[in-house]
Parts: sequence; C-alpha cells; structure tokens
Amino acid sequence: MVASATALAPAVDHWHWTIALAVHFPLQGLVLALLLSCAWASLRPRRAWVGLTLVTTIVLNVNAMAPQFAERAPTSTGSGLRVLCFNTWPHNPHTTDIWDYVAEVQPDIAVLFETSEALLSSSSSLADRYRTTTVDEFIVLISHDIEASVDSMTRLHRGVAVNVVHLGRRLQLVAAHPYPAISDDLELDATTTFEQLEDYCRRASAPVAIVGDLNTTPWSSRFQQLLENGQLVDSLLGRGLQLSFPAWPPVIGLPFGIPIDHCLHSADLLCTSRELGSALGSNHHPLIVELAWPET
Repeated sequence: MVASATALAPAVDHWHWTIALAVHFPLQGLVLALLLSCAWASLRPRRAWVGLTLVTTIVLNVNAMAPQFAERAPTSTGSGLRVLCFNTWPHNPHTTDIWDYVAEVQPDIAVLFETSEALLSSSSSLADRYRTTTVDEFIVLISHDIEASVDSMTRLHRGVAVNVVHLGRRLQLVAAHPYPAISDDLELDATTTFEQLEDYCRRASAPVAIVGDLNTTPWSSRFQQLLENGQLVDSLLGRGLQLSFPAWPPVIGLPFGIPIDHCLHSADLLCTSRELGSALGSNHHPLIVELAWPET
C-alpha cells in the first residue's frame, strides 16, 4: 500500500497536504515495490492481483522519475553565471567551513538561508571578494566582479530578488524558501509563497531564475504548477535525482533522500551545470549551478 501510494499520489496530491507528502518518494516506493516483488515471487500460492499491483506500482514510479534521467541536460562553452544556494541550518556549528566553502566554489552570487547569528556576524570574512546584503533569513553575497544588486523594491514572502546583468543582458534571480506543507497553516503559507513566485515570473521584465530550498519535489502538483504558470524549466531534467535532503548517510544501503533544493529558470536561460556539494554540518547539501545564455 505504501509503495502504491507514492505512485498514485501525483494524481490527487492537490486534495490535501497529507496526500501530497506521499508524492515526494517515488524512489523509495520503487525500492519497496521491488523488494515486495521478490517476496511475492517466493510465495505459494501467488495472488495475481498482488503481482499486477506491484508491477503497476513499479511502472508508475519509474515513469515519474524518467524525465530526470531521459532528458538531455544542456551544455555550453560560454561564460556562465555561477550561483550557490545553501540552506545552512541555524544550528550548524561549522561557520568557518561554510565561508571556506564559498571561497573555494567562487560563485558569482551566493545565497545562504536558515542562517545562524554566528554566520551572520562572520559574513565580513569575505568582504574582499563579495558585497554582502542581509534580508530576513537570507545572506546574499555578490562578487565585486559582476554587475548585480539586491532588489530592495520587491518584497517577496520568504524570498529575495537580485537584479543581475550578465554579459550585457539582464536577468532576475530569486532565492526562495517556502515552508514545508506539513500542516494546514504551513500548507497555506507555502501556497502564498508559490503564488507570489508565479506572479513574479509573470510580471518579470527579464528572464528569471529561481533557486532555493522549495521544500517540495519535482513530482508535486505545486511544483509542476509553478513550472507551468511561471513558464520555467526544471534544471534537474537529465541530471538524475540529486538527492539534496536530508544530508545523512543512507541507511542499510537504501537511499532515503529527496530532491527539494532546486534551480528553475526561464527558457531564455540555460542551466549548463548543476551539482551538489558537501553538507558541511547542514541537513541539506548546497546546490551549485551555472546559468548561461543560449548560443546564437
């Protein structure tokens, strides 16, 4: 039943947040269905309807994850805009390691969120390389080498906007961190955040890229609605699952992670590189992407 729920949930996850939780685990549903299939094969007598249910579950879960593997990820030889987004976790003691990591990755723009007071107070350690702006829970670092600034005129619910000029062309970068929809109140708050993101994309005067911990996976109706209404592309397509949360080691060899840290972008942009970094004491892996203009 659990394995089947992960396969069927995408069709009805908009009914209630409790149903929507099941949609995030097609990988785990697939693993469970395969294990149950092995057990079913050894049973006597075997019930045909059980076998059919397991096969259907396997097919649906595989089909859900197929775009993450079957699509072709774009590449580019041009100069890309390197962006780092990282849910650092407010109880993370590895403040120095985080700043060392930013210095190592050398992003053009870094957005850190769920930051601690210790991290906020030590942000000046990279002042020679970055201009730093703090907006609510977000720390935004912008390289001195690029033309960009935090958009102080746009107020987003659990988000921050950055206006960027890259290779002479404008783009609008948004870092967002909606609440996880795990209660009625949090579900309502998450809906507000996603509706604002959709509205921002509709009103944008330049191509948009959204990065951050969106607390949802590519298989949820909320995520798919943001892609459709915002006319966005999911950078995960063609790059596997990139399980970003939780950043804990697998238990007994089974993957328990889910991809909830994302980069979505307008079709006028390409995501030419997308990778996860070391967790550095957080419960999330940082996400590093490179955004580029299509070659003409």
